[in-house]
Amino acid sequence: PWIEESRDGCLNVAWSPPTTDGGFPVLAYRIRMRKILGATPFNQWHGMGPSHKHAQWIDMGTVQAESCEEGEDPLVYDAWVGPLESTSCEYRFQIHALNKAGEGEGSELSDSHYT
Repeated sequence: PWIEESRDGCLNVAWSPPTTDGGFPVLAYRIRMRKILGATPFNQWHGMGPSHKHAQWIDMGTVQAESCEEGEDPLVYDAWVGPLESTSCEYRFQIHALNKAGEGEGSELSDSHYT
């Protein structure tokens, strides 16, 4: 996933569907947000801020999947999440595909976004 836009204390998170679906069509996507309060680019880069052990994972909800016609380009999904903390915080996102087989392994984490 990636941050498409930041506006009014919220973030627009975007992602592409997975390349494999485990044999069942994807029905929805779960958005998970990892936040580390007190983290800044400077203190994270220099190893002085709160560590990943202080991260909080928050379930930000689900987005319904849309079906593509055979041979079409994959869709890009997005969702607005927030509100963000008013103090220093690092945010990263992970997407999980959901289908009849259950919840898939999470995507790679997005790049960091700081407030």
